[in-house]
Amino acid sequence: NSTRGFGWLRRLSPHVGSYRREIAICIALSIVGQIPVGLLPLVQKVIVDDVVIDQRRPLWPWLGLLLALGALGFWLQYVRRYRGAKVSLALQDALRVALYRHLQRLDFARHEQLSPGDVMSRAAGDVTLIQMFLYQVPLLAANMTLLVIALGVMFALSPLLSLVVLAFVPL
Repeated sequence: NSTRGFGWLRRLSPHVGSYRREIAICIALSIVGQIPVGLLPLVQKVIVDDVVIDQRRPLWPWLGLLLALGALGFWLQYVRRYRGAKVSLALQDALRVALYRHLQRLDFARHEQLSPGDVMSRAAGDVTLIQMFLYQVPLLAANMTLLVIALGVMFALSPLLSLVVLAFVPL
């Protein structure tokens, strides 16, 4: 059965469902936060080519834009990391409480069959892995967004060099 391997996801979904809105906000912040960071090379190109070399444009508005884009990207990523950590730790706590309640409902015969140290060690490890996975999902979205934006910026700056880079980007 090909769906058998995803039983853990089905069992986890009720716990994650209550944090769906926060997770979506973190993913959106990750994506939006990478846009200003990805556009920085275009502003740097204008500063170098049009301001420094050709002296056709004034420096201060472009430096201001460069700083604003950097600050906006930093702020959005900070908020995403804060909210992502908060929601992943809240889910970790909820899973630990659910696990504790489940263990308390077991009858005494079942408790005798279990090794408390092994159960708690395995549970702590699994819950921590779930927490880390949930924290990494928005980061994956951010990295994919930055890859797409960076490729777009590279094609705008140098299409031939972009094709060389694209040949080495693992799909």
